[in-house]
Amino acid sequence: MKKIISSLLTAIFLVSLSLNFPITSQAKSSDWKYAYSRLYGDKAFIYIGKSKKATLPNNYNDYSSPIVSDTLEELHIPTKVEEVYISKYYLPKLKKITVSNDNKKLKAIEGILYNKKVTKLIAYPYAHTAKKYVIPNTVLKTDAIPGGKNVEEVVIHSKLKIKYNEYINCPENLKTITVNKNNPYLSSVDGVLFNKNKTTLLTYPPAKKGSKYTVPKSVTRVLDLAFRDTNKHLKTLVLPDNIKQFCDMGSVLYEYYDGVGALEEVLRWYHKHLTFVVKKNSKTHNTLKGWWIDADYDEVTKTWSKDFREFGLNIKFKKATTRHPTAPASKTFLKTTLITLIAPSKTTLYYTTDGTKPTVKNAKTVKPGQSRQVKIWKNTTLKVYAARSGYANSDIVTREYKIKSKKPNKTAVPVSKTVKRGKKITLTAPANTTLYYTTNGTTPKRASKTYVKPGKTKPITISKKTTLKVMAVKNGCSRSDVVTRVYKIK
Repeated sequence: MKKIISSLLTAIFLVSLSLNFPITSQAKSSDWKYAYSRLYGDKAFIYIGKSKKATLPNNYNDYSSPIVSDTLEELHIPTKVEEVYISKYYLPKLKKITVSNDNKKLKAIEGILYNKKVTKLIAYPYAHTAKKYVIPNTVLKTDAIPGGKNVEEVVIHSKLKIKYNEYINCPENLKTITVNKNNPYLSSVDGVLFNKNKTTLLTYPPAKKGSKYTVPKSVTRVLDLAFRDTNKHLKTLVLPDNIKQFCDMGSVLYEYYDGVGALEEVLRWYHKHLTFVVKKNSKTHNTLKGWWIDADYDEVTKTWSKDFREFGLNIKFKKATTRHPTAPASKTFLKTTLITLIAPSKTTLYYTTDGTKPTVKNAKTVKPGQSRQVKIWKNTTLKVYAARSGYANSDIVTREYKIKSKKPNKTAVPVSKTVKRGKKITLTAPANTTLYYTTNGTTPKRASKTYVKPGKTKPITISKKTTLKVMAVKNGCSRSDVVTRVYKIK
């Protein structure tokens, strides 16, 4: 009986394994054909079977020939195949790669192919369903931002180094790149990839949202084709003034094109959707205008003659920025104070005192060449910017002004307690200070009808439970906090 039960349990266990881990059968030799591929333009290993899943035959050993199929969604790599040529261009529907456990060279994790030690990414299936790809910590180098058509975010760990000479490829639907802050080689700002000290912009995610992007002022070099395929959202690119290199296209042309004659066309093709906003005659402007492509030394004149090619990019010039407005420094005052805002000639100041962002619609103004005094009688956040016709608006200047409050003398308001009906309590106003009070629990104001004049006293009769609230006001100072006292009847 025990043997029967044991046999049944074993059978159930094996069945469960087969359900959870389906075995991929070896492909038939007739499912694969080593032949010329119109897609590849040379010999390729082509899958001609009908299934969406297949195992690569062990006789695949020409690693220079890509695996080609427009139907395969899952590919299994057997034990003896130790190298593969997998590209998104030849396997556009591939979602998953699996590898035999006893394969000595390759390993798959979550459908993605690595070498056995997971130190190198071999292939990321183009149709893999994940929207986020966290690069394993063991992968230390890559020459591209990995991912398939569904990847929207790539996370780079603290040790990864990206090898780049010309440009970095990105998944076409990538929206953001995240870099561990401890990475010594790379950094990211708002999802855009830079070198560590942010002097080189490496790549801009093609599907990043936003029609306008302002390159940080620290950047002096933009890597070749960093804004390639960004036409989905990006329309305007604002560049700082000191860009020394923007797309050194010579390196790209020599690798992918015949000579440098197509330089202008290549630049325009990859950037035709962009308007470049630069400062006129700046280093950046000169960098974008053109490129010296040939240089010949003249023995007679002892000079180099150069052939200058216009790039023909869509360039728009920045307006000169209006000079920042001057406003008294942030400060704490002991009494109500007047500060002065002065508008330079031909410049209008727009300001608010409630901490809101000043705009033409909501701000108060100081007209060109005039001044205006602003009364600071309470804690105030001043925001002000300058505007001049034909110039870009200045940045907003923020100032914080505080008034040190004068609270009522602690002895001026008797403490809360229980008293006999008809008991009188006395409020005493210090010199130069008026006490405003209420006895119904409401908050006193300057307009309150009940008050104690400076230097005077006033008795208040307690005939029922009373909530007394008192506020002190002194000329030149902000109003005090409200003091609350509760008197009960015995």
